[in-house]
Amino acid sequence: MRLLVAHLFLYTGMNLSKTAWPLYLNAENALYLLAATYTAMAVTGVAGAAVTGWLVDRIGIAAVISAGSMIYGAGLLLRLQHTSLLLAIANGVIMGIGASALISCLRPWMIQVTDHGTRARVISYRTATLNIGMAVGAALLTPILLVTSDRTFGYTVGLVVPAIVIMFIALIRPRNVHKPEIPAASQEVKQAVPVAMIAGVTVLGALGGLGLSMLLPYIPLILTGAHVSPVSVGLVVAGLSVARVLAALIIGRFDKPHLRLAGLAGA
Repeated sequence: MRLLVAHLFLYTGMNLSKTAWPLYLNAENALYLLAATYTAMAVTGVAGAAVTGWLVDRIGIAAVISAGSMIYGAGLLLRLQHTSLLLAIANGVIMGIGASALISCLRPWMIQVTDHGTRARVISYRTATLNIGMAVGAALLTPILLVTSDRTFGYTVGLVVPAIVIMFIALIRPRNVHKPEIPAASQEVKQAVPVAMIAGVTVLGALGGLGLSMLLPYIPLILTGAHVSPVSVGLVVAGLSVARVLAALIIGRFDKPHLRLAGLAGA
């Protein structure tokens, strides 16, 4: 249960902040800070993910999750500044460290609290919780803007609340985790992964990440540019998250080996 709550808090806070922040910067005429922060966050996130495993081996998953949630929350609060490019880059570095540590620890946390018989069910619950958190986080911006008298103040609330929610993960970190027994089958020598498969996964992952990073941060601005009210932006973004889940379910029902390449090309 702690694992699922952590996923819910993380992705709810992340998506609320991600939806409110571009609108906040646009209102403050500081939109140029958006790309600088996300670039610094992406570069630092790669390095942070590389050392997370080393930290987990030495101080444990619980400590890394607590530190990651506090650092990430502090970075989210720094999004409130809109005057300094240097602070925006520092903000990206802080968020990259915190987010990579936190997200990288969620999988080993799941492995430690499940066994071979329960893991598949927990993975399905985790995926559902993640998608619910993304939709709820974006949708929360609408009631926040409705109950606040000033729109800029509403955006500010939409940036402070996610930081508090994500910092709260430090209080629900794993307790009494254990290492599951390794099945005998996994002790066998694993077959080498084909180089072509590694290259394909790497290239497709890089292309997918590039496309998403160029589009997702600007969706709230694209919507307002299309004359969607800022109050409605959160609901539209939440609707897009739900549509993505439904599309994945529909496509999954037609998943056939001979259609996979065509599906990748279409995507």
